[in-house]
Amino acid sequence: MDTAHIDADMAVLAEHKQTWARLPIGRKIEYLDAIKAHTVEIARSWVEDAVKAKGLAMESPLAGEEWTSGPFSVLSVLQDLRRTLVRLDNGIDPLDGYTVRTTDRGQVVVDVFPYTADDRLLFSGVSGEVRMQPSVTLDNLDDHVAAFYKQDAPAGDVSVVLAAGNIASIAVLDVVYAMFNEGKVAMLKMN
Repeated sequence: MDTAHIDADMAVLAEHKQTWARLPIGRKIEYLDAIKAHTVEIARSWVEDAVKAKGLAMESPLAGEEWTSGPFSVLSVLQDLRRTLVRLDNGIDPLDGYTVRTTDRGQVVVDVFPYTADDRLLFSGVSGEVRMQPSVTLDNLDDHVAAFYKQDAPAGDVSVVLAAGNIASIAVLDVVYAMFNEGKVAMLKMN
């Protein structure tokens, strides 16, 4: 198998990793907005392809799973990530408005879902929390939230995302995580 094109693409990513890592938050928000706009543009065809691959009709109630596990999931994460980056860009604590608590055993927990009125309406009765590692305390929690964006001169890096599985949004969200949460440029290798 000829891998020269992969090597060339990896070289381009490596060449730009530092630029991406140090790109101002406002510019990263612009990229998020562009990704969101493109996701909206392709959402229907994304779902149509997934439904067709499963031998379903678009009118089938089962098509709803493809909407929620595909474009809806991506758009939801992009919106949440955008809100966080806007807060960081404006000097606002990303945890502002979230409930932070400790368990009986002292583990720090952040209640993250539902957050918006839409979340409460669409996902009535569903909740989500982030449980921090045992070394994270209320006193040092801030050091662990948006840590990449608190670095003065972050080092760039390259991430390779190996996609597999049966949920269409996972590969996209893994790339988004690498780029916007970890500050890495990313290459996606589909299974």
